[in-house]
Amino acid sequence: MYDSITGELARVGPDYVSVVCGGVGYRLHVPVSYLTRLGAKAGARLTFFLHLHVTEGDLKLFAFENEPERDLFKLLQSVTGVGPSLALALLSGAGPGPLVRAVTEKDLGALTRIKGVGRKTAERLCLELQDKLGAYAAGEDEAPTDRGEQVAAALIALGYTRTEARRLAESVTRQHPAERDLEVLLKSALAYQAS
Repeated sequence: MYDSITGELARVGPDYVSVVCGGVGYRLHVPVSYLTRLGAKAGARLTFFLHLHVTEGDLKLFAFENEPERDLFKLLQSVTGVGPSLALALLSGAGPGPLVRAVTEKDLGALTRIKGVGRKTAERLCLELQDKLGAYAAGEDEAPTDRGEQVAAALIALGYTRTEARRLAESVTRQHPAERDLEVLLKSALAYQAS
């Protein structure tokens, strides 16, 4: 139904953006890994590729940087037990490139570090997607690989100064040395700042 939207960025949240298009504001759920790459400020004109998810009592728009990332989101949902929330968590926890790499290399450890992914789900992802990810493996993203850099980039996208973002990112990664889930680290940084 919806393919893409181009509008003015109104607000950036921890896992969403608000975009105004034609006088209407749309809340778009985005992978946290995309927020780290976004780096845009309010008022910027952006294009997002959309996926509309309809349930009995809810409509949700999921937004992605490009069509391959949106297609990967849809493909993830073809796996037994993976709905839109978990598919978004998978893209948030790793980013498209590292996620594709983890599935194609059957790296269960990397997959189970993503919030909401247990061993059985990781095994199903590897089994059911093994032969379907060839096109994605060739175009892996170039997102920062260091956890601190990723958290700092996400905080900058949320409007923090570069100095403040780096300070918060260093504090949070020091407090949670084993945590690999970017979403958890970002929420910890936001909570740390609020206290």
